[in-house]
Amino acid sequence: IYQNRSLYHTVGILFGTAKNIEGPYEWKSLNVTPLVNSPNPAFLEFNDGKKTRFAMFMHNSIWYGEDREGPFIEETGKILVNDSSIALKNFKPILHNGIYYATFQHANRIYTSKNVAGPWTLYSNITFGEKIDLEDPEMWIDECGNWHILAHAYDKSEWYNCSTSLVSAHLYSLDGKDWYKSPQEPYGHVINYIDNSSHTYATLERPYLILNSKRTLTHIVLAVSLDIGDKGCAHTKACIEHPRNRFCPCVNCKYLSPGGTVLLTLDV
Repeated sequence: IYQNRSLYHTVGILFGTAKNIEGPYEWKSLNVTPLVNSPNPAFLEFNDGKKTRFAMFMHNSIWYGEDREGPFIEETGKILVNDSSIALKNFKPILHNGIYYATFQHANRIYTSKNVAGPWTLYSNITFGEKIDLEDPEMWIDECGNWHILAHAYDKSEWYNCSTSLVSAHLYSLDGKDWYKSPQEPYGHVINYIDNSSHTYATLERPYLILNSKRTLTHIVLAVSLDIGDKGCAHTKACIEHPRNRFCPCVNCKYLSPGGTVLLTLDV
């Protein structure tokens, strides 16, 4: 749960269950106080060699639980990766052929470990010959062994006509070491709904991916700025009065709008 009018500060963590992906969901608080500046807590079900356990990752720390509904206890003093040169947020491991892999907030490096608790070591640097701002990466490996990262992409120089501003990126690799970027954005600002209506969102972030049993992507869950669309926020008082223009770019309209959730169903 995010602070009102901010898709950044997490103020609560809930666990939801539903009979199908569209809901409705029943929500239960995990009674965990989110760490400061940890916008995307990640959740992992894993086997420790003896039984199934559950882990939650916030910032650069790990929390353990014996049940998916908690309680979760932080492993105090445990730092997953010691690297001050990158933003150590949004750490979400995936398991592939018995080995864990994970990237951080800006999708610039991948770390690996045989154990979910580490030690984590550098696996690769993500470069693809283009300068682009990325955040909130979701990584997966498909049934053919191809690596993918879907992330929120943005350009803070884009203030107007937000429906055409940069919003997403798809990176891919054969081995997780040599990466390429697709020339086409995987999703845009205009969302079409099943009732034939549509809506334009100034920014869509925090992609969360749902895969089927064949590791094919079927759904994307996004956090959106609910009441700001193509017009953006460059005309607002907050933009005009801020000395560093913080609230002017399309991507930063999230600081002025109530946040909500959009579920995209892919045609697969």
